[in-house]
Amino acid sequence: MAGFGMWTFTTIQFVVVTLTAGLVQGVCRDKSPCSCTMDNGKVVDLSKIDRITANESLRINNSYIWRPCKNFDIGTLRGVTFVQYSKNTGDYIDIGTNPNGKFNYFNRRLQYRITSKNKDRQTFVTLICANGTSKLKFLQEYPTRHYKFQLSSPYCCPVELEPSGGKSLSAGSILTILFFTALFLYIVIGVCYQVIVRQAEGLDRIPNKAFWLALPGLIEDGYKFTLSCFKSRKPIYNEI
Repeated sequence: MAGFGMWTFTTIQFVVVTLTAGLVQGVCRDKSPCSCTMDNGKVVDLSKIDRITANESLRINNSYIWRPCKNFDIGTLRGVTFVQYSKNTGDYIDIGTNPNGKFNYFNRRLQYRITSKNKDRQTFVTLICANGTSKLKFLQEYPTRHYKFQLSSPYCCPVELEPSGGKSLSAGSILTILFFTALFLYIVIGVCYQVIVRQAEGLDRIPNKAFWLALPGLIEDGYKFTLSCFKSRKPIYNEI
């Protein structure tokens, strides 16, 4: 029994370690500076977040502005993505600029990391899948010039990738469209020709009127001929 208990404990340890490793070593491959594709094909896309802000404590009095997919100009900065604003000095500081954004896993959670233009500052945003309004929360600056945030948003949730275009038409659909287009043009052009050139009136305006009037009879004849091919015939024997 002791051996069985040890085997069971070892098995549980193995399963836990395997699951934990899978969470830690997850991959979300960069699709764009603000989106990534997971191994299961689902996508995390922050592009629908146009602009989001966060504030530090009242004692520090700094605020932050982030536009995940758009570089913008503010103060003396040009083409930045993530900035820190000091209400005391009125200065803006670049803490992240696209395309320096990358997705990775840290402590079993998906994280977005972005660096400033001159690479002297780094910002880390932990992505939390949550319903409701997107909220950005400042956590800490530690070590110096390393900024930690938490983004809670429905756009942090992995979703199925929507097709970029509609489904392609089948060959049958294309042929059907071509047929009815040709039929429409045939009728319009034919009627115009009969009226303008031949000055026809009444049913004579129909192009190829004789053919269309005879068509029902031709269809009936074809139908009868087809049925006659399936009728059984009596066997014929030669006299001896």
